[in-house]
Amino acid sequence: MRLIEFFLSGVCHQIPERCFVYQGQPLPLCARCMGTFLGALAAMLTLALIGHGRRSQLPPRRLLLALALLVGFWALDGVNSAVRLVLARPLLYEPSNTLR
Repeated sequence: MRLIEFFLSGVCHQIPERCFVYQGQPLPLCARCMGTFLGALAAMLTLALIGHGRRSQLPPRRLLLALALLVGFWALDGVNSAVRLVLARPLLYEPSNTLR
């Protein structure tokens, strides 16, 4: 497990309070990073299964706007979490793994 934690430390802060816990041990990725990587994996598998492979065009404007909005919420949650970590009080709301 220490080897996995070492390699994943380059992409995740691994703060135990922000990680899901399995059998009393925090997982080596925080809830946000795990969701990000699982979402990317699900998207790649979905594209491979439906036969689209790699696309060379941007999605339609409507979908692009929806994706930009989701990324904006994701970034806002990250800023709120960082402020909570630095100032010991949240900017907008109390961060939680359930919300992430």
